[in-house]
Amino acid sequence: FEPQKNIYNELKKNVENYKNAECFNFGLGAENKLVNFYINTNNENQSSSVLKPKDHLKYHPHVTFNKEEEIEIKRLDDLELGEIDFINIDVQGYELEVLKGSKDSLEDVKYLFIEVNRKELYEDCVLVKDLDKFLQQYEFNRLETEWWNKTGTWGDAFYIKKDLVKKTSLLFSLLKNKLQGKIGRA
Repeated sequence: FEPQKNIYNELKKNVENYKNAECFNFGLGAENKLVNFYINTNNENQSSSVLKPKDHLKYHPHVTFNKEEEIEIKRLDDLELGEIDFINIDVQGYELEVLKGSKDSLEDVKYLFIEVNRKELYEDCVLVKDLDKFLQQYEFNRLETEWWNKTGTWGDAFYIKKDLVKKTSLLFSLLKNKLQGKIGRA
């Protein structure tokens, strides 16, 4: 799923030899709608987001947002893609909205790999503690987190359905996540 036309075209070209790869030129969210998209113009568009940049401007002053465009957002649950057991989400703070539009799909999903935030890098972006709370409703626990620059403002988290993990591993991960939250502030 890639809402930016130029990146979508590049993505489509990169996977054209894979018969099982399908690309979609829209973003995902909690509801079907058109939204304004803030485009980062000097970082290969890696920081572009549906959400307006906030602390991102302070922590990464070299990254600029000089362009905006309207994009389409759709709910994952409305796409009828069949069974999905793994989802990877990297949407610059809009992760919770994607998950809200994927509630039915989350019943079958076993693993999630999600970019997470400790700070409000984008206006009203979800913080990792709130993402954890939302995902617990669907029996997901954060098993591993790799923070950018060890104490960074963002990182990547791996979530797994609770019944797929030994209780001792789960307890260790929950304790580690709690400690990282207390001592790993940027």
